Amino acid sequence: MDNAGGHGIGETVGWYTRELLVNNNMIINHQYSHSPETNAMDLGFWMCLQAKVEKLHKEQQTDNEALTKSVMDAWNNVPCKELANVISCIPIVLQLIAEDNSGTDLVES
Repeated sequence: MDNAGGHGIGETVGWYTRELLVNNNMIINHQYSHSPETNAMDLGFWMCLQAKVEKLHKEQQTDNEALTKSVMDAWNNVPCKELANVISCIPIVLQLIAEDNSGTDLVES
């Protein structure tokens, strides 16, 4: 999970991290601050979804209900291959970060 402020701070993060582990056997790994390169969603999935929404929502910018429908239609129709492509980048990105001694210059290039 990234460290964006919307995920909570201090006690809240500690609480839901413990709760997810105890109740769902889920381990939350928090990425380093300011490291969008390690966030699969930031690697391209949100941009893919945004492009689909913009295409579906063209000519309806002032209609909130239409925007909701456009987002849901885009979300429900994202091809699995596109999501798989984003996820397949993660090992490559992590390898480049390791080769760059925790830097991101290799990822950026």
